[in-house]
Amino acid sequence: MSAEFSVSMSPLPRELLVAGCQDLGWLNGEQPPDPVSPGSWGAFRDRISTRVTAIEYSDGQLDVTVPVGAALEDCDLALGIVRRVAAAAGADIGTEAGTLTINELDEVFGASWKHEQLESAARTVIHLLRQRGGPIAMPGPTRSVYVGERVASELESGDPEAIGDRLVAVARRVLWPDSRYESAAQLTATNPRSGEEFSLTMLLPERACVLPAADRIAVDDPQGAFMIPRSALEHLPVEAAFLDDRNQLVEPVSASVWPDLCRVARAYEIS
Repeated sequence: MSAEFSVSMSPLPRELLVAGCQDLGWLNGEQPPDPVSPGSWGAFRDRISTRVTAIEYSDGQLDVTVPVGAALEDCDLALGIVRRVAAAAGADIGTEAGTLTINELDEVFGASWKHEQLESAARTVIHLLRQRGGPIAMPGPTRSVYVGERVASELESGDPEAIGDRLVAVARRVLWPDSRYESAAQLTATNPRSGEEFSLTMLLPERACVLPAADRIAVDDPQGAFMIPRSALEHLPVEAAFLDDRNQLVEPVSASVWPDLCRVARAYEIS
């Protein structure tokens, strides 16, 4: 379960949200004004966070939510914001454990809680995966992390007490690959004849990329782009590796090899 914290302060200086966070990022580049006005935002730490911390301000009350599966640093980010605002306002903090002082907050939501929520998240997502029979998406700062049987097997290998650490490692691998890999865009399209809706991404020559969890891939053939099912990628002359159960890291295909890739891909073309 996510953890929610609330504290009242009006007006609310933005500095209390960002103090000491040199690597702080905001979802979609949208950040709160100064002073903070009513609204909602998503905060994360660049190349560190595994989930997005939800921040909402309304009627003089700040609500901060730590999602399930948040890294320890994400917990520290959220608790740091709440702690600074509570100290500046001289206010107590509303939590799932009741109304707490700053000292009580640190006792209840300390290191043990941070590790326990991570371990619980890993075990819960595996349970949900097997209950529902398909990958579970965990939205993050750059893309969703998909936990299916491939990732579940990785999580369940090794020391059971370190399962939460392994979840963080998988998430960071998916969310923060080497900067040379572009994020391939994902679009939603509709078949004009059948009305079927599907997700689509594009494979381009000479581009290292993270291929998202799309149903189909558009191949950029000089003779005319065409679509193939996502599953056909494994049959093409391209080096690709799964980061989780849906996202793949794709190495660049040289211009000299690209015609051969298009020729092979044509056998899987969706008409």
